[in-house]
Amino acid sequence: MTGTERGDLSEFDDFVVARGAALLRTAYLLTGDRHLAEDLVQAALAKTYRHWKRVRGGSPEGRRDAGGRGAGACGFRHGSGR
Repeated sequence: MTGTERGDLSEFDDFVVARGAALLRTAYLLTGDRHLAEDLVQAALAKTYRHWKRVRGGSPEGRRDAGGRGAGACGFRHGSGR
């Protein structure tokens, strides 16, 4: 692991510590199920980590990807009448 990769991991760990509880609360509000919310957050964080350089760099694509995956994973669709 290079120094840059360790720095990325450290930044990502800081992000998870700072935002993890809020992400879990939001996922619970979306799903109504604690276990499903935990699974959703874990999946979202795994995908976010894979693209961490783009997300932390503030690219619009990174923010959209990180924020938009949760609703689709829960079956929520815009205009679906749910």
